[in-house]
Amino acid sequence: MRRNIHDLSLRAFGFDPRGKFLPALIVNGAEKCTAVGNQHLGRRGPPQTSLKSIWRCLTAASRPAALVLYGAEQLSVFLQDICNCKIPNENGLSTMKHAYEISMSLRHVEDLSVSVLVEELRRLTVDLGTLSPTLNEWLLVGETKEAALLYEAFKEDKVTTAALAVLDVRLKNQIDPRIVAIWNGHEGHAGASLRVMARPAPHLSIVNFVGRPESFSDDWQKVANVIATGAKIWSPLYGAVESNGYSDIKVFKDRPGVGWMLYLPRVLTVQQIPEARSFVPVMGKDAKGNNRQVGTIVVSVTDEPFLDKNPEHVKIANAIEIRMVDQDLLPRFTDL
Repeated sequence: MRRNIHDLSLRAFGFDPRGKFLPALIVNGAEKCTAVGNQHLGRRGPPQTSLKSIWRCLTAASRPAALVLYGAEQLSVFLQDICNCKIPNENGLSTMKHAYEISMSLRHVEDLSVSVLVEELRRLTVDLGTLSPTLNEWLLVGETKEAALLYEAFKEDKVTTAALAVLDVRLKNQIDPRIVAIWNGHEGHAGASLRVMARPAPHLSIVNFVGRPESFSDDWQKVANVIATGAKIWSPLYGAVESNGYSDIKVFKDRPGVGWMLYLPRVLTVQQIPEARSFVPVMGKDAKGNNRQVGTIVVSVTDEPFLDKNPEHVKIANAIEIRMVDQDLLPRFTDL
């Protein structure tokens, strides 16, 4: 079973079992596979997913009709980490129900040194800490629960010397992609994990946070502030916040979904998207160092947390997606 999953997953993401890169195979279920990559499979500590959902992701490529335009190079970022993890029995995996996910797709313009990657994560955790008291302390992930509790990632607003030393060893031979993952030391309903899967530009890199409601916030403005901070750190091509079942019910499978919030690096207004409940401008600096709006966070729900099980929430998010596509405002993944 393990070998079959390994071989099929390699082929699904554009590799053959010998590690040779094949012409870009593009598969449906891209976002499900992204969610699998976001969670540290088979490792105690960070939130995990079910073997059944992994299998659905990996077998998506066997359906010819499921071929869609979303580059296999981006998905291959997740592949290497997934296939290097031990897959335990299904009983050994806890399903991440009712989780929230923040994801960003970007081209990493800085170097991929350990110090740069982990410092970028540290900067984001400052704002993540405003979402819940469970997000104020972070640890390096490990192969076992004991190992995942050994190394504190940050202390006194700095990356710890121990974390840098451990990551230098772990990533010594990991060039493309380079994966840094941390977690909040809590399991179950308070669990959360954060990772960056970085590739040299112009290849796409991914930043993902996954957390249960107890490690999240009901305050949409606090969540939007996290997205704004991420936009300033990485200048992403898009950023999204959604509950983990929304990717199945968004309107367009070849484009980012709106979910609770969607960030795009462009100015968007209520005149363009009247269905949105709020717009948050993200400010930055232009080439001359002048302040200007570099992007917009479109918010679908403001009176309560977004839930994919709430038909009204889904209706609003879907309507925003349709409105944006009608005006050519919502890019295809292949356009990113």
